Amino acid sequence: MKFDSATTPAPAANPVSTDTNSLFARDVSEFTFKKCLIGLCLLGLVLRIGFFLEHAHSPSFGVPTLDQKYYDTVARMLLAGDDLHDLHGFRPLLYPMFLAVCYKLGGAWGVDLAIFVQHLLGIATGVIVALLGARMFRHRLTGAIGGALFLLAPVPLYFEGELLIEPTYLFLICAGLWLQLIAAEKTGAKAAVLWAVCGAIMSLASQGRANILVYFAVYPAFAAWRWWQTRKVSALIPLAGLLGAFAMAVAWGFVNLRQSDHFQLLPNQGGINLYLGNKRTADGMTPEQDRRITTAERYEDSVEVWAREEYEAVMRAQGRTPDTNPMAISSYW
Repeated sequence: MKFDSATTPAPAANPVSTDTNSLFARDVSEFTFKKCLIGLCLLGLVLRIGFFLEHAHSPSFGVPTLDQKYYDTVARMLLAGDDLHDLHGFRPLLYPMFLAVCYKLGGAWGVDLAIFVQHLLGIATGVIVALLGARMFRHRLTGAIGGALFLLAPVPLYFEGELLIEPTYLFLICAGLWLQLIAAEKTGAKAAVLWAVCGAIMSLASQGRANILVYFAVYPAFAAWRWWQTRKVSALIPLAGLLGAFAMAVAWGFVNLRQSDHFQLLPNQGGINLYLGNKRTADGMTPEQDRRITTAERYEDSVEVWAREEYEAVMRAQGRTPDTNPMAISSYW
């Protein structure tokens, strides 16, 4: 017995959704996506101008406290040409240098300028988020929505209005990730240069906060995966990211000599932060010390003062001379 194949069609192996009413059924054109990016810039600008004007009337606007006070103090020390060695190389200089430039250009309106620039960096970060989403998911509309969500998010907006490292730190990370996606699609010398720039940007971000250092494991891991797939030497090009990162770190080692007598690729706050964040009484929010710390007229970081004094007390109790190298304090904790 024969059956007519025309009357019994085989099921489709890969059915395609034809629901054109779905938001993500079709993507937008490249031209429309570019208009979306312009729209994101306008959205971010309107939101941030409104927030800035409202924030400027707050009694706390431009009045640094805690970490903000430290960054503000160091920035003003940089402008005045003061000796930074009293800081003991505890915190990175990247953000205070950013503030110092804003203070220099803005004069009496230096704090306002710094916050305004941070809002601009927030807008730029939102656009980069859109570009990242479009490349990661290969869907422009998804990227545009992601960028809009970032620009509407209250937490990034809040930090942009404070003298804290988060806006610059997040911008550098997103910029590095975006360049990395571009580098992954390139070959030859151009790819090597892009990977090196990616590593340099991530290394620069580590001068704001060292947490990003764990990301450097991505470069050898990605290179190993590509080599396993192709077994070609060219697959190891992503390792150029480590070279770029090391070059940037060495350059900042010389910058860090301004606040330390020792060559440091990174400041020495890692050890004490690890201790305070993981001790039995840690609450995950506030790095509480075991005793109160008072400082002189110039503001000093209470965590740095406490860590250094405790280290020196222990060394003297053991009959040893405290090491003046800030990294010795970090290693102790």
